[in-house]
Amino acid sequence: MIVFSNIALAGELKKDLAEKIKKVSPNERISVIIKFHKKPLSAEISSLKSEGASLKHEYKIIDGIAVNVPARVVDKLAKKNFVKLVELDYEVKLVLDTSTKQINANKAWELGITGKDIDVAVLDTGLAEHELYNIVESIDFTGTSVDDVFGHGTHVAGIESVMANKSLLYNVKVLDNNGGGQLSWLINGIDWAIANDMDVISLSLGAIYSGSASDQLSSPEVLKVEEAIANGITVVVASGNCAGGLCDSFDCVTTPGIARNAITVGAVDSDSNWAHFSSGCYINDYIKPDLVAPGVNIYSSVPSGYDYKSGT
Repeated sequence: MIVFSNIALAGELKKDLAEKIKKVSPNERISVIIKFHKKPLSAEISSLKSEGASLKHEYKIIDGIAVNVPARVVDKLAKKNFVKLVELDYEVKLVLDTSTKQINANKAWELGITGKDIDVAVLDTGLAEHELYNIVESIDFTGTSVDDVFGHGTHVAGIESVMANKSLLYNVKVLDNNGGGQLSWLINGIDWAIANDMDVISLSLGAIYSGSASDQLSSPEVLKVEEAIANGITVVVASGNCAGGLCDSFDCVTTPGIARNAITVGAVDSDSNWAHFSSGCYINDYIKPDLVAPGVNIYSSVPSGYDYKSGT
């Protein structure tokens, strides 16, 4: 006789939530988000309610719910075998308040353009869990982990989630914990985005080629970007931070930002003046970048909270 045992592990209680519980009255009610191992069953939600949880919202995108619960039972809820994680329902802070006004984002929001039901693959250094956004799925092509140790991807994701707050974020890690990566990782990430029917690919990265424009345009990453676009995906790429010879003697747009059909983005400051680092140049018979956006001292999410970063 062979016996198979399904071992259900207790869920995780986020560290900051555990610290908060220690500082408040046991009967004080706290807003938390409970994530499950899979789509929650009605019996599981009822079990949480029997412990004093008051349901605020049941998510359709992630396997989780938002509840209000007495502090004294939070740890008990986390230990239930169907619970994966319990975290604070964080207070969302105001970020990009200057940038959103500068590009008239409110005009898009008034028209109902909020990113609703749009799948966005952020190909970057990974995404840390953060109060500004929820991650639908994570995949790593670097052989490290899906976590963002470097901090770049999390900053990018925060900007994206504020501008299009109803979009669906996918963490596709193609840069390592030092912010660098291999061409094969990038190509694998774009292939994943194509295979998984993403609507948008975000590429805040770039490589420098010493060859001619023709050589650059036939490079694997540029061809892969054009393939993604041919498959109906909008690809948004940084123009690079190489203007004025900041990348040795190179000051043109990096690849794959040179791709003709990509939306290549340069940077301006809060007064809409060209950022000194923002790359731009002729690529054969066309000019890159295609547009510019605020990119100097942008306050957005990082793994430890919030910070300012600049770039295209």
